[in-house]
Amino acid sequence: MFVADSMPGSAMDLCPLSRGKKLVHLDLKGAPPKINYLHQLIHLFADLGANGLLIEYEDMFPFEGKLKILQSKAHPPYSREDIISIQDVAHSRGLEIIPLMQTFGHLEFVLKHSTFRKLREVSNCLGTLNPHSKQGVDLVLEMLHQVMELHPKSTALHIGADEVYMLGQGEQSKEWLGISGHSIHKLFLRHITTVAKGIQENYPSLSVIMWDDMLRSMTSDTIKDSGLVGLVQPMLWDYSPVLDVANSIVLMEKYRSAGLIQQWVASSFKGSTTVHTCVPSTQRHVDNHLQWLQVASGLSSGVELQGIALTGWQRYDHLSVLCELMPLGMHSLASCLQSLLHGSFNQEAQTKVMELLGTGTTEVGDIARLSQANSSSYPGMKLAEIIVQLTAMLESEDLQNFESNMYVRGWFSPYHRHRKIINPLFAEQIQKQAKILGNMAELHIEANATGILEQSEHRGSVSVRLPSPTLMLPPRSGLSSPGVSGSRAVFGFPMKSSPSSPSEPAEKPGSRWVRLNVGGTYFVTTKQTLCREPKSFLYRLCQEDPDLDSDKDETGAYLIDRDPTYFGPILNYLRHGKLIINKNLAEEGVLEEAEFYNIASLVRLVKERIRDNENRTSQGPVKHVYRVLQCQEEELTQMVSTMSDGWKFEQLISIGSSYNYGNEDQAEFLCVVSRELNNSTNGIVIEPTEKAK
Repeated sequence: MFVADSMPGSAMDLCPLSRGKKLVHLDLKGAPPKINYLHQLIHLFADLGANGLLIEYEDMFPFEGKLKILQSKAHPPYSREDIISIQDVAHSRGLEIIPLMQTFGHLEFVLKHSTFRKLREVSNCLGTLNPHSKQGVDLVLEMLHQVMELHPKSTALHIGADEVYMLGQGEQSKEWLGISGHSIHKLFLRHITTVAKGIQENYPSLSVIMWDDMLRSMTSDTIKDSGLVGLVQPMLWDYSPVLDVANSIVLMEKYRSAGLIQQWVASSFKGSTTVHTCVPSTQRHVDNHLQWLQVASGLSSGVELQGIALTGWQRYDHLSVLCELMPLGMHSLASCLQSLLHGSFNQEAQTKVMELLGTGTTEVGDIARLSQANSSSYPGMKLAEIIVQLTAMLESEDLQNFESNMYVRGWFSPYHRHRKIINPLFAEQIQKQAKILGNMAELHIEANATGILEQSEHRGSVSVRLPSPTLMLPPRSGLSSPGVSGSRAVFGFPMKSSPSSPSEPAEKPGSRWVRLNVGGTYFVTTKQTLCREPKSFLYRLCQEDPDLDSDKDETGAYLIDRDPTYFGPILNYLRHGKLIINKNLAEEGVLEEAEFYNIASLVRLVKERIRDNENRTSQGPVKHVYRVLQCQEEELTQMVSTMSDGWKFEQLISIGSSYNYGNEDQAEFLCVVSRELNNSTNGIVIEPTEKAK
C-alpha cells in the first residue's frame, strides 16, 4: 500500500500517479469558455499541478468542408487561430495536449443532423454509430484527420468509445449477430480496430487512447484475439468516492494479461455527481482520487501506468442540462491535483489549494469563507459565488412553500398551465405573493451586493446581479449516476474514512484544525469550535488535559468511542449555537451524547425540546392561533421578512386594488399569519413576545 509523508517529493517518488501525466479534461460541449478566459484557465491549471490537457472539442472545433455542418450553432465555434493559440499557451507552460473525439458512442453532435441520420445504429438513439457503415467509418476518420492536422505536436489522441448504447439493436447488426461465432463484444472490437488501424496508417507514431468500459466484461482472450493489442491504450474510468480498489486492480491486470500493457486511469473533479448538480463537493472528488492512489500502488510492475485524466464533464451528453460550470470546479480540481502531488489531502495540501486560489476554503459551497477571497483570487471566482448563492435560493424553504401554496396548487397547476386557463382573481393573488417572495429575495441578495458583474468568462454576455455572500448552501441529495454514490461528504462535516486516511496527519503543530475519529467516522473542525464550552470533554481534549485518557489512531485523529450519527448535532451546535436535529434522529440519543460530552447548555436545550414534545403529545392535536394584519403593499415585504417567534405566513387577501378604483401603489391587503398555540402544563396560554406581536 502506498503511504506518503507530508512532503510532496516523497509522494512523487513513490506513486506513479504523482509522477505521471496529470491531464485536466476540458469538456467543451457545454458553456465553452471565451478564448481569453480559456488562456487564463490553462495558466491556472499549470499552477495547480497539471501537466497536460485532454480537450474534448465536439461541435466547438472548426470543422471544414462537408463536416462544417457539425459546427455549433448555439455558440460560435473556436477558430483555427483559437485552436493554435490554445496550444501555444499550453506548450509555454509545459502542458501536453491530447485531443478527444468520439468515434462510436456519444456521437449526438454528429448524428442529430438529418444528413447523418442514416448512420445511426437505431433511429431513436442519436449517440451510437452503425458499425456496418463504411460511410460512418470514413466520417469519423475524416473528423480525426481534421483534428490532428491542427494538433501537429500532439503525440496522443483519445477516440472515446464509451457507453455505446443500443449496439447490436440495428437491423444490420442483428443480421450480423445471427452468424455463428459472432457476438456484441466482437462487433464492438471490430469497429474500434478498424478505426485504430485507420489512424495508424496516417499517423504511425501516434498513441491512441480509448475509454475502457466496453471492454470490462470481455475475457482476456477475446481482447487478445481482436487485433486491438498494440493499437490502443485503455483508460479505466471510475468517478465514485468509494470505488472498488481491488476490482479495479483486477481489471487492469486483466488488460495487461491481454497485452494492453500501457494504461491510463480517469477520475473526476466535477460533472459526475448527478446530471443536474450545480455545486460540486470537493471532499467527494478528493476521496475518488485517494482511491485511485491506492489502485496505482497496488498494480504489478507489468502495468505501465501512463497517468490520470481528471475529468470535468460539462454535460452527461450533448443534449442534457449543464452540470457544474468550470469556475465552480476549481476548488475541487485544485484539491484533487494537490492530493495526487502530496499523496493525501493533508493540511499542507489544503493550505496550498487556498493559497493558489486566493480563497479561504477548499469547498466552493462554503460561501462564507469563499467571499473572504483576496484580490488575487482565481479568474471566475465571482461567477462561482453567484451560482452558489442562486442555487441555495432555488432550494430554499420559501420557494418550496410557494410551490405548495393553496392558490398555486388549486388554480395554477400543471393542468392549468398546459391549458393556459386561470381565474383572473386568483392569478392576481398568485402574482402578489410571487412579488412578495421576489422582493424578499431581492432584499436578501442586495443586502451585501457590491454591484453588477458582467459575465465575461463564458460565451454569451449576461448581466448578473451580484448576490449577498451570506447565504450558505445546504447539503444536496439526489439520485446518483450509475456507479456513483449519492452521499455527499463536505470538508468540515463527516467524512467517510478512505483507505488513504492513514497517510493524512490529523493536524500540524500549531494548526487550528482538529481531526476526530468518532466511532470510525472522521470529522474535521477547528479548535475554536471545540473549545466553545470550557468544561466540556471536547475542550479538555483540545487542551490535552493530562487527566483525560485519550488515544489517537494511526492518522493522528483523536479516538472517541461514541455513535458518529449523533455527533453531528453536537458539533453543529458548537459551530453556530443552534440545536438542529434531523427527523430520523431521536432527541434522547442527542441528549445522551450531550451529557457524555458535558455540554451543559446543549443538555438544557435538548431537555426543553423533549419536554415540549411530551406536552404537545399529552395535549392532543396541535392548535394554532391566527392573526389578520392589515397593511399596504409597500409594507408587505418588511412585515413578512421580520416575522419571528414561530409566526408563519398563511394567506394574502387583497382588499383594495385597481378593481376598486384605488391607486394600485396604495393597494391594501389582509395578511393572515399563524403560530402554534403553546400551552403550559397548568393550562395557561403562553402569549407570544412583543416582537412577534
